[in-house]
Amino acid sequence: MTSTSTFASSCSSSAKKSGAKPKKGLYANIRAKRRRIAAGSGETMREPHSEGAPTDASFRDSARTAKKPKTTRHHRGRRAKARAGRSRSRSR
Repeated sequence: MTSTSTFASSCSSSAKKSGAKPKKGLYANIRAKRRRIAAGSGETMREPHSEGAPTDASFRDSARTAKKPKTTRHHRGRRAKARAGRSRSRSR
């Protein structure tokens, strides 16, 4: 018999090797449930701190693993780009 920690580690490593997609995150699951509720599934969101609801620790963990938005080094806003495009077309 194998221990559960060995079994869990072997499952996660085999999933990585086979190219399986990683699990969806906490916020992806929350958004998906809100969409189902809006579509009329009859489900309800769990009350905070009830059994089965995400804990404060799970929200902290998901915030820690959130992807940072990619920004460019020379990022300019939309209005700045529009102004720059206008000035180039004018003749001097």
